[in-house]
Amino acid sequence: YLNKKWTEEVKQAWTEAYAAIVDIMLNGAKQKYRPLSFYHTELNSNVMERLRIEALTRKYIRNGIHKEIIVQKLMQDSYFREIGQKVGNETTFKIISNVVNKVSNSIERSKD
Repeated sequence: YLNKKWTEEVKQAWTEAYAAIVDIMLNGAKQKYRPLSFYHTELNSNVMERLRIEALTRKYIRNGIHKEIIVQKLMQDSYFREIGQKVGNETTFKIISNVVNKVSNSIERSKD
C-alpha cells in the first residue's frame, strides 16, 4: 500500500516492531506444549523467525558487531537453539547466515 513510501527506514521500523511482538508473544507463551505445527514448520518458511533474525541483525550491526559474530550470537540464542534441535543445526545455521548476509548487504548498499 505504501508503494514509494516503503523506504528502508519504514521496513526497518516494521521489522523491529514485529520482532518486538514476537518476543512478547514468545515470552508470554512459555507454554509446556507447543502446537504440532511448530514442529513441522521449517525456519526458512516461517516469517516471524526471519523477522526476528532481521531485527536482531540490524540491532547488532548498529552496535558495530560484525556479521560472522552476529550469526554465532544467534546460533547461541536459546530460541534458535530450540529450533535447531527440531529442524537441524545445519539448516538453522544456513538460514540465519543467509538472512544476516542479506540484511548486512542491504545496509551496506543503503550507505552508498
